[in-house]
Amino acid sequence: MTRAAEQSSNFTHLLQQQGAAVIEMPALEIRPPSSWEGLDNAIASLPSFDWLILTSANGVEYFFSRLVEKGLDSRALAGVKIAVVGKKPLLFSNNMDCNPILFHLILLPIL
Repeated sequence: MTRAAEQSSNFTHLLQQQGAAVIEMPALEIRPPSSWEGLDNAIASLPSFDWLILTSANGVEYFFSRLVEKGLDSRALAGVKIAVVGKKPLLFSNNMDCNPILFHLILLPIL
């Protein structure tokens, strides 16, 4: 399992329930960027955006956390179409009072 350590336990457990011997070797570390400048500039430019595409639950979480830190909320996205990639980002974005109109879900076969 190469997911970040704090995000691998659920999938590891599912694999183990199916009889898999799982070795966890995290290849990723999820942490804030060294500079928020790029995201802050994008947030300041939201009124000019047609689309906001979020590709991971981590991306959704960091985006909305930063939006709140800037004193904004989901109303800052008025008029912006939102797309997410995957089921977890969709669920997380719905919890942030944001309703993506497009999402892509890849289903893996049950092992």
